[in-house]
Amino acid sequence: MKALQTSGERQRIELPFSTFKPYIRGQLTHHLPALDLTQLSRFGIQVYGSIGALKKQSGPGSIEIFTISAYKERQMLA
Repeated sequence: MKALQTSGERQRIELPFSTFKPYIRGQLTHHLPALDLTQLSRFGIQVYGSIGALKKQSGPGSIEIFTISAYKERQMLA
């Protein structure tokens, strides 16, 4: 999974559901069927570090989320 780099400033980030892939405990699961986006009713945010890495990370961290909204991909957000 590719890390999302930001500018450190408040900004809009769009994550199309069509790009989501099924993961279990940080591992991509190739044996599961494709996600059925018509059945999507909720999602979660999981923050992780050092899964599978030789050097483990620990310590405080933070994330600021101002708003989360769902949109249809054919809509252009202003």
